[in-house]
Amino acid sequence: MAIYEMVYTKLPYKVAINEVVELGKKYSDDQAQSFINGILASIVKKENLI
Repeated sequence: MAIYEMVYTKLPYKVAINEVVELGKKYSDDQAQSFINGILASIVKKENLI
């Protein structure tokens, strides 16, 4: 969902990443936050969203 928001909508990538990391904090363990952040950071770089 965050990938769609970052690539196809005008939602800033920082907002999308923050929303998903917060969901990861709530519904998963501490390692999930780093994993989610890493995956989405690679999408930001690949799609030149910076």
